[in-house]
Amino acid sequence: MTVVPLCAFHGVRLAAAGAARVLPRQTSSLVFPCNWPPPRQRAGAILDVLALLQAVVDDAADSGHEVALSGQAQQLLAWPSELRRAVVNLVENARRYGGAASIVLTDSPARVLIDICDDGPGIPEDQLARVMEPFYRLESSRSRATGGVGMGLSIAADIAARHGGELVLSNRPEGGLRAPVATARLTPPA
Repeated sequence: MTVVPLCAFHGVRLAAAGAARVLPRQTSSLVFPCNWPPPRQRAGAILDVLALLQAVVDDAADSGHEVALSGQAQQLLAWPSELRRAVVNLVENARRYGGAASIVLTDSPARVLIDICDDGPGIPEDQLARVMEPFYRLESSRSRATGGVGMGLSIAADIAARHGGELVLSNRPEGGLRAPVATARLTPPA
């Protein structure tokens, strides 16, 4: 069974126990238990961030897409599968809407910054915060052929927050979008 950790959505299609079903429109609020406890309740793993990012770049290359990667970082305590999902979501968005993606990794004593950039049209300034909302899409056709369902950015932001960081989108002066995922250097529990 798939558990969806979201609430307050009407007419949402869910896959549950292998079958799709539509929730009734009159449902005003739904709470699905989240199987992802906060970081303080779960042990992370020592992660080689550069190796994780290189795997994302390699997977993109296997699909015929070029993604540039530069920078270095020391290992950090993180949740590898969640961090990978955030990066993959952002790289796929950069490729889909910006044509190409580049990742720059920057290390500091307090945090690791994973900066995903593209050369596309960017996002209108008045929409930068709104695109982080679940199910919101700039492209209005709602066609899966022209994009996702509007969950990638909100998932990536949630993952960054769970790593003690944040995701704040901005338009680059030279064009395109910048999606920096800042993660805090968490210390292992004593």
